Formats: sequence, structure tokens, C-alpha cells
Amino acid sequence: LVRAGSCEDLFREVCRVLVAVGGFPHAWIAWLAEDGTVQVRAKHGGPLGLLNAFPAPLGDGSAAQGPSRQAIREDRTVICSDLNPESGLASLGAFPIHLEGKVCGALLVGSREKDLFQAREVALLEEAATDISFSLAHLEEVASRTRAEAELRLQMERMHLAAASAQLGIWEMDLLQGRGQLDARMAEIYGLPGPAELPLEAWQDVVHPEERDWVLSSLRQKTREGSALSMTFRILRPDGQTRVLRADGIFLKDAQGRLARAVGLARDLTDELR
Repeated sequence: LVRAGSCEDLFREVCRVLVAVGGFPHAWIAWLAEDGTVQVRAKHGGPLGLLNAFPAPLGDGSAAQGPSRQAIREDRTVICSDLNPESGLASLGAFPIHLEGKVCGALLVGSREKDLFQAREVALLEEAATDISFSLAHLEEVASRTRAEAELRLQMERMHLAAASAQLGIWEMDLLQGRGQLDARMAEIYGLPGPAELPLEAWQDVVHPEERDWVLSSLRQKTREGSALSMTFRILRPDGQTRVLRADGIFLKDAQGRLARAVGLARDLTDELR
């Protein structure tokens, strides 16, 4: 389950394992779609007439939809041991699947034995449904992180274009690792070959000694609050020059909600203030 690269891969593999390894003749995933219908997302086993009833509205009254609808609607395990033998199954179990605290579908497992679903079998299949829910949450977290990273890359590309046209330097801080990254223009402002990677301790040493305390105090406060950063301060470059900078930035959270990074722009105001 952990190796599944997508929801479809996950659902197909679960159904396959239940049939090929678990010995059940049929297994499928019923899913509550955005349009309110219950649909089959994956299945394994031979032809089964019951599946012809899908898709159907969650409130549809057909007997074939009963177990999956009931499991999803009532958020509980549903066992049917009195199916018509002509359906190809004698019993059926439906086990709710959750995502973000809500029921989103059900794992359905069929058997040709009327009384197969006893306490042990029900417990094992409920555990399987829980594992599916856990894997879905993991996939959603990965997808969310991927979307956030793609959005950040897009924002950074736009920032680079804007900065290049206005002769602004771009800086980035990894708050968890304690390191800073300067683009070529930012490194030039600092009197360094660039682009450059700079530990936060080294960056602190570049801040002018007369302003270091209040700059670091302000930075710590902004980091705690996660609020936008905007300040003007002096730096003392390795070549002895004193420059006046205006720095603006924002803080970004990671997938766990921690303040993990800060990115922003800086402008050298020295010549303008002379």
C-alpha cells in the first residue's frame, strides 16, 4: 500500500491482493463521486452482475447498491449474508473508507460462502479499509506538497523576472536547516561571488555591528509571528564598504504547518541616500 503511486494504483492492488492472496472471488472499491453517485473505482475477480448497478445515486433504492450505499451513508460496516445465489455471491461485506475525516467510499468483498464474514474476517477487512484510508491520506499529503512546491517554483520564477528588471537581489532562508541562499545580484550587493549559500550565522556577521541587535531581534519576532518582513538596515561588506539595504520577504510553511522558509527581495539604497 505504501508503494502505491496513485489512488488508482492503490485501489487496484488492494482488490488484486484480496482475490489473489486472500482467496475471495470478488473485491471492488465503491466511491462517492462529486456528483453524488456511487461508482466503481477498481475491481478484481470474474464478471459479476452486481456491478452492473453502478453508477447510481447514493440514495438509490436498488438492492444491488444497498451495502455500499449503507456503508458510506451510515459510516459503518455492513454485512449481507442473504444474497440471491443467482448473483454469483452468497454474502458480501462493505467497509467504509475515510479521507480527511469523512467517508469517501467503501471496500466491498464478496464470498460464495453464506456465513463467511464472522468476527475475525470482519476485523481483518476493517483493518484493510483503515490501511486504505491511511494510504489515501499519505497520497494526499504527497500531492499537496507537490502542488505547493510547484506553486513555489512558479512564484520564484516570477520573482526572478521582476527582480532582474529592477536590479533587485533575491534571498531565501531555510529556517529549519539554518542556511541562506543568495542569487547573483544579492551576492553582489553583499560583496560576495554569487550565487552564494550562506549560513545564517555568517549572514548575521555581515549585518552592521551597530544595527545587528535590533535586526536580529526583529527577525526573530517576525519568524515567531510568521508575518511579512520589511526592514531597512546597514551591512558591512568583506571589502569594508557599508551599504544600506531594504529587505522585504514572506514566510512559508511546510506540509506539517511549520514555518520552514523565508523568501524575499532586497534593494541597495546606498547611492539613493547619498
